[in-house]
Amino acid sequence: MSDLGSFYQSYRASRLIEPIVLEQPVSIEDLHTPSLVIDLDIFESNLEKMQAFLNAQKISLRAHTKMHKCPEIARRQRAAGATGVCAAKIREAEIMCEAGIADVLVTSPVVSTEKIKRFIDTRSRFPGLKIVVDNIEAATHLETAAAVENIKVGVFVDIDPGMGRTGIEAGPMSVELVRYISQSESLEFCG
Repeated sequence: MSDLGSFYQSYRASRLIEPIVLEQPVSIEDLHTPSLVIDLDIFESNLEKMQAFLNAQKISLRAHTKMHKCPEIARRQRAAGATGVCAAKIREAEIMCEAGIADVLVTSPVVSTEKIKRFIDTRSRFPGLKIVVDNIEAATHLETAAAVENIKVGVFVDIDPGMGRTGIEAGPMSVELVRYISQSESLEFCG
């Protein structure tokens, strides 16, 4: 088996979250796609430029990991000044948390009992895990599950920017949702 083949086999078997250093470089033509390949000098320069711009604007960054799905890049984004990272799915958030990323936001509302339980189980192990909600019913289910585990969950309100996918419409209903979260003993309004 080639070095690359044994690398992929060992990766799938162990699901490592740390970078793997190969004994021999692999040519770009031999990489299976999709593969994340970056020029480290350009990447670090871009991180510095982005953070300097945001700092000058007094804007904090919560970088989304959906493009790279790589804990090492998330670590570097945090080290450069990002307040946290986002993950679209609970499994992606679990990977970031397990890799030691301290502040992770799940950006897709979860509504099924199974997904809420999985989120709460993960949040019980990783206090920096947060989630979005876009309606009072979902907030109530999340609140109930958090109360059973005696934890307080950080919650952001997902506002629909007009795309119609997820999120509550800005206005009276979103204000009511924020009030509901703010009055909860098991939920903490984060933004």
